[in-house]
Formats: sequence, C-alpha cells, structure tokens
Amino acid sequence: MLGVKSLSGCFRVWLLLACACACTPCLAQGKEPPVSHAVGMSRSRLFVAVSKGTADRVRRLLDAGANPNEQGTDGESPLGSAAVNGHVQVAELLIEHGAKVNVGNLWGFTPLMDAARNGRSRLTRLLVGRGANVNARDALGRTPLMHAAGYGHTEVATFLLRHGANARARDRRGDTALSIAVRQKHSAFAAVLRKTESNK
Repeated sequence: MLGVKSLSGCFRVWLLLACACACTPCLAQGKEPPVSHAVGMSRSRLFVAVSKGTADRVRRLLDAGANPNEQGTDGESPLGSAAVNGHVQVAELLIEHGAKVNVGNLWGFTPLMDAARNGRSRLTRLLVGRGANVNARDALGRTPLMHAAGYGHTEVATFLLRHGANARARDRRGDTALSIAVRQKHSAFAAVLRKTESNK
C-alpha cells in the first residue's frame, strides 16, 4: 500500500506527464500550447511569491539565497512567471538579483514572449530595456511579435517594432506576424504591421 509521500510523488509525476501530453499535440500540429501552460506548476516559495506579486516576500527570499533562475516543472523561470502575471516590480527584483532575461522554458518561451503573449506592455518595455532579444525564437520558430499577434496586443507590437522586431520573420509553418493576426481576425494589429511595412 502506498504511503502519503509515495502518493504525493506519483501525483507530481502525473501532473508533469499530463502537461507534456496536453501540449504534445499542439507542437505536432504546429500550434502553440495554451497560455495557461506558460504559468508553470512550480510551488517553491519563490515561485509562489512571484506568482502572487508580493515584492517584499520575493526580495526577502532572494536576499536569503533563493535562485532567481530556478526552473519549474515545465522549465518556466520565476521571471517568466512574473512576465505572465504582469508583476513589474517583482520582475525588476529578479533581474537585479541575476535573473536571465533570454532563457526559455520547455517550449522555448522566453519571458519577453510571455509578456508579449499576455499583453504586458510595461513588462515588455522593462525586458527589452534589460537586453531581452526581440527576435528570439521558440520551439515553433515564433518570435515575441508573433506571440503578440496571436492575441492582438497592438501596444506591445508597436513597441517591439520600434525596437527592432522583424515583421517579416516566418515561423516553422511559414507564418508571419501579419498572417497570424489576419487569421485570428485582429484587424487593428494587422493594420499596425501593414503601416510599418509601408513606411519602409
């Protein structure tokens, strides 16, 4: 008969496998995993504090030696979690304590992609200002601009384009940010991209 600790361990393994199985069909079909997968399932004290946006708690943990670059079960970083949730002050603390801005999770999503995908304009500006690669690629070959295109975040797109994002980049399926925006019926986003191209 399995004890409590064994059951807990089995459950954690099951969660990891369930997450992987849920996303495998997406990757096989050339699709992105759902936004929820970018949040991660880690429950370390640092991850919990980051996800809640409790900056004072995050600072205390980091000052006590918590690793700002620890990885969750899906490869997510604390900075990625802060980007997903829009916690600017927490993100600043993590970067000040050595968080790497260009490290991706298991699907290659960088913190900038997480911010762009979730429409976090302030986080996008912070990350780019701290050296985030505006043309980084995830496992499907998608850039931060393409992540923003999928959800119609025009403010994020405008900023990325002004800071060197390549609007003509294509992912593994041959899609560009424009084709993604058009397919998702984000007309305002598509207009921003067309205007950028016409000005070149």
